[in-house]
Amino acid sequence: MSTCDAQLQSMSVRNKQHKKQQKFPHRMGPINFGRVRAALEDFHSRQASGETDKEAFESLFGKEQPGRLRCYGRSITKTKLKKYPEISAIKEQHQEEVQSLKGELGDVRDEVHGLRNMVKLLLQRSDPGMRPEEVEAMLQNAHHSPIDANSGHGSNHAQNMNMVRC
Repeated sequence: MSTCDAQLQSMSVRNKQHKKQQKFPHRMGPINFGRVRAALEDFHSRQASGETDKEAFESLFGKEQPGRLRCYGRSITKTKLKKYPEISAIKEQHQEEVQSLKGELGDVRDEVHGLRNMVKLLLQRSDPGMRPEEVEAMLQNAHHSPIDANSGHGSNHAQNMNMVRC
């Protein structure tokens, strides 16, 4: 047997003895369950002795590192965590405003629909022989070609004023 084989044999025997002494053989990442259980027991005993949760946690795991929060990962900082309630409040306010505007839009649409029906009624009363299709076509034409306020087109007020003489 060579010296290398003898060293490997002694190392193997030593590892077997250590393995037999191990209480919690399973592992959870780089930390085995035994260490986690011991830390939890220590945490509970510190809480029972009167320490706050934060003090007990910091005494076991150390203070928070700058630019990082435990259980949140590297991308979340205390500043970002504080901004989340502000952002959610702004989003909620925005949603309320959108709902309000949608309600107003519905009211305006109802009002336009009512005015459109009133114009149809007035057109039919002014010319009783006019068919409903003609009234609808007239409204569509008026909708697609807006009247210019400066052009007098579509308004008979000036013409009527010239006709009325005292």
